Amino acid sequence: MIRRRRLAVPATVVFLVLAAAAAAAAGPVPETPASGPRLGLRVGYSSQRVSWDAEDAPDSSLDSGLAAAELEFPIGRGSSISILAGYDTADIGGLIFRSLPFSIDYQAGAGGGAALGGAFVLALTSGPALRLRLQGEITAHLGSSRKRDIPGLAVDGSLEAKATWLRARVGPLVAFGSGSGVTPYVFPFFHYFQGGFELRETVQSLKGEQKIDFKGRSQFGIAGGLDLPLTPGIRLRAEAGAYPGSGGTGYSATLATLFAF
Repeated sequence: MIRRRRLAVPATVVFLVLAAAAAAAAGPVPETPASGPRLGLRVGYSSQRVSWDAEDAPDSSLDSGLAAAELEFPIGRGSSISILAGYDTADIGGLIFRSLPFSIDYQAGAGGGAALGGAFVLALTSGPALRLRLQGEITAHLGSSRKRDIPGLAVDGSLEAKATWLRARVGPLVAFGSGSGVTPYVFPFFHYFQGGFELRETVQSLKGEQKIDFKGRSQFGIAGGLDLPLTPGIRLRAEAGAYPGSGGTGYSATLATLFAF
């Protein structure tokens, strides 16, 4: 059996509350509209309920953490498109691989890899008290192989684990307020989450590999957050989301900041 080390839950949710309280106490900060691109950073954590394409694999959670750079391009009237690139981690365990030279009860996680994605915001209506937008985002996790020795064998043996997945959200975003101060919003969305986990085993001259696919248990979710203009050129966004579904509820937390050029 290969043991794993759990990912630590980040302080994003706590920071969300503290940042909201600080911004509210400071009062509104008018945001200068930016005609050029914005560069920012995004960090996030999620725990998603998934079902595995294997007979003896129970439903479980896939925990992941993201740190990425984001580049946003305004396209007029409050709409924008953006791209992001960074590093994503994965914490996977509880899978039994039987189609290998030696069966493995894998509990060691899958390490991390590159994350690439994009997003769009399309402004639909805008008013002094309410703004409606269509928002979508997609992120691909391109896991890198993680190699480790197999304990308990009389001969040398190693495993290489790699996870890949695609995650997407799209839905209407309702923001309350004109955007000149702290702006809360609600974001109900359609959710897509699917990927696979591949394990390669080498024991002397024996080699084998097996891939187990997975898909998210939640097809819909809802998120709530705050847009916080810190200065005329800097905006902070803090968001927490829930993914209800059969087998349990997943959750996520994201903190992002954008700097106007």
